[in-house]
Amino acid sequence: MLLYTKKHPKYDFLILLAILLVSLWQLVLFKATMKWDLMDLYLPWKHFVTEALKNGTLPLWNPFMNGGFSQMGDPGTWYPVSWAIGMLHTYNVTSVHFEYLLHLYLAGVGFYLFAKQMGFSRGTALITGTSYMLSGFFIGNAQHLGWLVGAAWFPFAVYYITQLSKIPNFATAIKLGIVMFFILSGAYPGMFIASAYIMLAYFLILTFQLYKPDKKLFFNWLKYSSVAAIVFFITSLVRSEERRVGKECRSRW
Repeated sequence: MLLYTKKHPKYDFLILLAILLVSLWQLVLFKATMKWDLMDLYLPWKHFVTEALKNGTLPLWNPFMNGGFSQMGDPGTWYPVSWAIGMLHTYNVTSVHFEYLLHLYLAGVGFYLFAKQMGFSRGTALITGTSYMLSGFFIGNAQHLGWLVGAAWFPFAVYYITQLSKIPNFATAIKLGIVMFFILSGAYPGMFIASAYIMLAYFLILTFQLYKPDKKLFFNWLKYSSVAAIVFFITSLVRSEERRVGKECRSRW
């Protein structure tokens, strides 16, 4: 209640964090642990990826699972958030819990920002942010981290492209491009494809809406949208290189 009396958005972010930690206190205090795919697949994969990076090698081939497989083919191999977690702390069960909770929190913050952007009141934005991060999708699919990464970053993508249509600038364009790369690298491929279709449709709608009212705003919108696309393309080159190396490895085999 004390935090709610404060008007700055950072206090609302603290409220969302408090709600998340209290709601999932079993994970926070390790009274329960994650299960299934998150422990059987994502944990060993991400542990190998971050340990390879710490030893100065790219995680292209993983010899420790299934008699060896192309680790570089998994999108999450190139997800910067997982890299940061693993580089700052050994990627283990604690890291799995932290990454899961982190993406639920990001989902809540992203949906809160989008709700505020749409003109909803502070209370409504907090309720929608909480409802989104603790929804059945995030709780029921806790083992599918790739799905959760896509759903966590998608509200930010919509928020930034909407913001870009109102006040086009480099900072927002760069943020939009990076968020789309996060979805590409960290999300399940189907989630990225669905997100890309939705964002393309939304881009066309915004372009149509901005075409007549203000020519200067319209051309700035196109210019900075191009900046976002360039940022996304440059950051995504790692995936293009991964596909090229993968083809060479398969041809040699």
